[in-house]
Amino acid sequence: MTMDSEERACWLTLHLIHGVGPRLFAGLIEAFGSCRSVFQASSRDLECVRGLSPRLVQAIRRADLETGRGELALAREHGAQVILSQDSHYPELLRQIQDSPPVLYVQGKMPAERQPCLAVVGCRNATSYGVRVAQRLVECLVAEGVCIVSGMARGIDAEAHWAAIRADGTTVAVWGTGLLEVYPESNRKLATALPKHGAVLSSFPMRAKAEKGSFPARNRLVSGLCSGVLVVEAGSRSGALITAHFALEQGREVFAVPGDIRSRASVGTHRLIQQGAKLVQCCRDILEELPVAVGPGTQPVSSRLGRLERQVLDAVRGGCFTLDGISDETGIAMEHLLGIVTALEMRGAIERSGGLLCAAV
Repeated sequence: MTMDSEERACWLTLHLIHGVGPRLFAGLIEAFGSCRSVFQASSRDLECVRGLSPRLVQAIRRADLETGRGELALAREHGAQVILSQDSHYPELLRQIQDSPPVLYVQGKMPAERQPCLAVVGCRNATSYGVRVAQRLVECLVAEGVCIVSGMARGIDAEAHWAAIRADGTTVAVWGTGLLEVYPESNRKLATALPKHGAVLSSFPMRAKAEKGSFPARNRLVSGLCSGVLVVEAGSRSGALITAHFALEQGREVFAVPGDIRSRASVGTHRLIQQGAKLVQCCRDILEELPVAVGPGTQPVSSRLGRLERQVLDAVRGGCFTLDGISDETGIAMEHLLGIVTALEMRGAIERSGGLLCAAV
């Protein structure tokens, strides 16, 4: 649908009226056919719309379209693109969820429609184990062409974004604030880096502040943009569990990394596994469940390995099934070999069976 500048200004003006959420917004468009017609409607006609309170009727009647024009200008001033749900380039997976946001603000470039997206989320107080696992899995997923989506919170979220950036991959951060309000402030450097490696995205007006209720809404978009959600670590009341819950509602895959049974950071992930989430031990556990695991022309894992990784994989294929044997064959010191083997396991290139290593690809 092609929308003229006046209709876009109307769309933004309605979006900025406090209390008009996605469901009511969609109901108004359905009732009157366009945003322009909403503002031309009489009070009596507006009162017939289900869920529209007298206060909101008056707010719509008093609305000034300059408000929407100003919001569009503010977005352009800060290099943000405004995407409306009627636009052809609105993310298709997000369009499919119930009560999808009518307006998205984007800085940077969203992934191509064919590129698979996976949400990687976890607790803010991540353990060293959780950080290490998140980094390894993200490196592997990025190598397979997967875009990493998260919420830019402290802990696992931020580590997932940084790992994707370091691996020269694509990553999208969904904010629970407007794009002029970096939250948390400690992630300002990450916020600056993200548009160069993907995008930052928000469904909130440019100047919207952090509010308690805005972060569950953010989590809902994180899962809505993706084919699946990977929970690396989560306590019993972690926001990552909210994202996993939304993923299930939206028909997305849910993955969880097992952890130390003594750690509070593993309580939520173990509960997800008990409830049916797929237990993740390596990257391949995730890739085989994504609707589009790799894009056209993507090379196999083995062709994208580093020199030492290829040496180790060749040694395993040649019959070296123990760490000592691989070290003797390749000349790689044990302290370096352990990290290489772990990386290859995460990428699904080798796997353990009965205490021995074997090639998986």
